[in-house]
Amino acid sequence: LFHQEGQALSMKRLHEMGIIHRDLKPENILLDAHDQPVIADFGLAAIVGPDSTVSGSGGTPLYSPLEQLIGSPCTAKVDVWAWAMSLGEAIEGMVCTNNVDLHG
Repeated sequence: LFHQEGQALSMKRLHEMGIIHRDLKPENILLDAHDQPVIADFGLAAIVGPDSTVSGSGGTPLYSPLEQLIGSPCTAKVDVWAWAMSLGEAIEGMVCTNNVDLHG
């Protein structure tokens, strides 16, 4: 849980610059030489204007909200969801899911 605040602040800075990561998950959070979290892997990132949305599916299903998985327009809130899923994993010791069946 130690690094969750740093992750949230890093995510906030990205959003202030108009960047939506779209694939935040524990594997994409690295630690620098000072043990501070650094967000990595911007392969699905999108640059958007204020209050803009981005469409297209992608991201890691266990950390992505349903609207992102089905390709609906998304805002930076998809990163907040992913961060919250990561926080839940840190607290519970497993990935929390919303039990949505995407295939049925």
